[in-house]
Amino acid sequence: MAYSATVSRANSQRNPFMTFHLTANGKLSCIVALSLLLVTHILFSYLQILINNLNNLNNLNNSRIRSVNSALRP
Repeated sequence: MAYSATVSRANSQRNPFMTFHLTANGKLSCIVALSLLLVTHILFSYLQILINNLNNLNNLNNSRIRSVNSALRP
């Protein structure tokens, strides 16, 4: 364990750009994490659009009710 840490430290000191070694599993998990983040972002965007549309419909309905009430007033 100490030997591998020493070799790793020596390699990283020789080439500082090779300190992070991404294996195939690391790349795959990174791709999966980014994909989940993208899907979550898309779902929340659609949810925000849906809530906005419902709010607009509610405002339209309230304005129609107000106009009918004002027309029915003597």
